[in-house]
Amino acid sequence: VFVREDRTLAVEDTKGGDTHPGAAANPASLFRIPIFATFPYMLTGIALGVAQGAYESVIDGLRGRVARYSGKSLADMTAVQIKIAEAGACIDTARRVMRDHCQTAQALAERGEVPDLLTKVTWRRDGAFTAGLCERAVNVLFKTGGGGALFDDHPLQRAFRDGAAGDDVWTRCARAALRQSDALASRHSPMYSLRIRSLLESSSREAPSYSILP
Repeated sequence: VFVREDRTLAVEDTKGGDTHPGAAANPASLFRIPIFATFPYMLTGIALGVAQGAYESVIDGLRGRVARYSGKSLADMTAVQIKIAEAGACIDTARRVMRDHCQTAQALAERGEVPDLLTKVTWRRDGAFTAGLCERAVNVLFKTGGGGALFDDHPLQRAFRDGAAGDDVWTRCARAALRQSDALASRHSPMYSLRIRSLLESSSREAPSYSILP
């Protein structure tokens, strides 16, 4: 298929800043944000919505619900409360991380600054991580639904399937971020390469940092 050159956009022109051909006609900061570095958040927003919907569905469903054998209110059971708390923490953390990076990207674009490659990789990494948090929240909530959550008309089964499908996107983003990091390490000085590899090694042992790296 032939595509005219004036209908194309080079990948190099999507890495942030005002170097792309449409910059003159679209001077707003939105068009200066690097596309691929922030692309995960266009997808993880869906995962966040799925998790939030599942959370609200479970909360509403627990009102007045009792255990079949004991007749005890499920909302008063410690095991259920722990699951609700864990899912809520995952959702709130994912939302804060997403919002923090998106606001930072917007602020940099408004100042006319382009984030460095290590910052872009951090955004990609945390985009993948937040999708995983959302999937974890849905999986935890699904366990509170009992056998009824398996039926087609139950909202949790839909959330569970959507969350599992989103896991593939999360994995792809993580692999892409790691490949980009390896490319960075091979192109820069030994000291810079050591810093990147140290970051990758530490992030595999500890919880990822949510701050923008210098």
